[in-house]
Formats: sequence, C-alpha cells, structure tokens
Amino acid sequence: MNQPQVSIMMVNYNRAEFIGLAIQSVLDQSLKDWELLVVDDGSVDLSEEIIKSFSEKDDRIVYLKNEENLGIVYSRNKAIKNSKADLIAVLDSDDIWVDSFKLEKQFNKFKEDKDLVLVGGGVIEINKEGVEKKRYLNPLNDKNIRKEILSRNPFAHSSVMFKKSVVERISGYSDLQIGEDYDLWLRLGKEGKLLNLGDYLVKYRVHDKNTCNTKTIQALKNNISFVFKYRKSYGGFYFALLRRLPRYVVGLILFKIKR
Repeated sequence: MNQPQVSIMMVNYNRAEFIGLAIQSVLDQSLKDWELLVVDDGSVDLSEEIIKSFSEKDDRIVYLKNEENLGIVYSRNKAIKNSKADLIAVLDSDDIWVDSFKLEKQFNKFKEDKDLVLVGGGVIEINKEGVEKKRYLNPLNDKNIRKEILSRNPFAHSSVMFKKSVVERISGYSDLQIGEDYDLWLRLGKEGKLLNLGDYLVKYRVHDKNTCNTKTIQALKNNISFVFKYRKSYGGFYFALLRRLPRYVVGLILFKIKR
C-alpha cells in the first residue's frame, strides 16, 4: 500500500460489542485514501473475529495484535509508529464518527494552514445503548482554546487529527494511567496551532461509572498537576486552579466517605 493521505488509529480491548460500528463509520467517510490501524490489546472476547471480518475484505485495514494486554499508551504509540501518513486521526473502538466528511474537513484544514498540529470537533455523548445524553462544541480557534485549555480538556479524543511528525518529536503519548491524551494536547499546543471544527464529528460513548472511584480521583489530581506543569505555556492559571482544586477536594472527601 502506498502512503495514504490519512492514517487512522484505533485501539481495542474487549469492545466486540461496539468495534464493528466504529470501523463501519470509517468506511463511510467521504475521504477514501486512508489506512486504519486496529491495535487489539489482548482481547479475550470476539473482537479478533470482528476485526478480521473487516480486514480480510479491505486491505486498507491493518490488524495489529498484542499477545497480552500491554495497556492503552503502549498500544497507541504502537499505532503511531506503524502508521504511514503524517496526519493521524483517532477513533476509539467504542465511539462512532457521525460526520461522513470528518476526515476530509480536517485534512483540508491541515492543507490550508501548515502551522496546525491538532484539529478536533464537536461531540455527541451517548450511553452504552447509544442513546444521546448531550452534545457540545468546544472552543474553536487557537486563541480561545489556549484560554481554556488549563481549565478543561478542549478536545475529545475520538474527534482529533494530529501531525505524526510533531507527535513523534515530543515522544508520543506519555506513560500516564489517566489523562495521557490531555497531556499530549498540552504538549502539542507548545509546538503549533490548535483548532476545533464547529461541527459534530463523533458519538462519544460514556459508560456507567462510579464518580468517586480511584481513577476519577487520579484524573482530578492529574488535572491539577497539568495546571502547574503547563502554567508558563498557557494563560488562565489562577482561574484553572480555582476550577480544578474544589473538584479534587470534594471528590476526595466523597471518596473517603464511601470507603
């Protein structure tokens, strides 16, 4: 296969219930010159059979299998390393692209502005059954994204496209248990321009979760550490701190009570 215009990375672990819908939403894209790298991270369900049912029919779909569960960061960086294009789009295996022009729109933005390093878009949140819960647009232009990026993550993971060359230069996803995507956006913003499209691009599946579990507490803690780590690169330090700290304190108190 020659170098495609866009590489798409999809990491999967035991998402047999959803991955077929995710792959089909790639096939439905108007831009056809792509490769899809599906990294299966040691799934023990029917994921492999479903992935192969697509890859055996379409040589643009590349199946990469980890013999054991090596984690999301390892698998994402593996996909980046094996990708052929300099523009990489991300789609998690339980999410769905809903705009069939998604890749084409983002590809064109990169061609129009050579300084762009990351482009995202709007989100439709759905539950496990696929029922819409809410939808929202993130700040659109580089200036407004930078104003808010310390206060909240302004990019949905499955909505983004980024430059591989820049991501590799900054060593890819960091080895964090939680927030590795947010940390990558913050580092990318130091390398070039950021953008969100004003279109709803992805259905993002939110699974049932305990709002006071250890992962949530770690995420809140990481968010505060990001505020301090990147305070010299972005504005809004004090506002971000005022927003992040109370959430962490309340979350920690509720977690202690429930224990």
